[in-house]
Amino acid sequence: MQEEDDDEPLDPTAAANAERRARQAVSGTLAQVLAELAAADPSIEARASGTVIEYIAGGVAFARAEGSTASFRLRPEIAAAAARTDGTRASPLGPGWVAFTPRRFDRYALDRAIAWFELALRLAVAG
Repeated sequence: MQEEDDDEPLDPTAAANAERRARQAVSGTLAQVLAELAAADPSIEARASGTVIEYIAGGVAFARAEGSTASFRLRPEIAAAAARTDGTRASPLGPGWVAFTPRRFDRYALDRAIAWFELALRLAVAG
């Protein structure tokens, strides 16, 4: 019986195709993705003020969209780790907030935005 070798690289063609698909721009914008996530959950209130949209749950602001930047209220240790991610920095909104302005809005950026939005929402509701 032969064991599978999990360390074997993918077929080069398959790996190149997967990388190309992952790097393709996704439809919409970061702000549109946040708006869609919020619209799908009736517990989330979206408040617009000029060009800023703030997302609130349980009376706590947990995310914000302004232009091509999204900010998320995470726990300080998570925000510190997230701030080391490409396109991300500590937010001027305060401790625990991270600002995300991806250079390219691809599958990776979309996945990070969704994960941070959902985590920020859970943290806001948990109080």
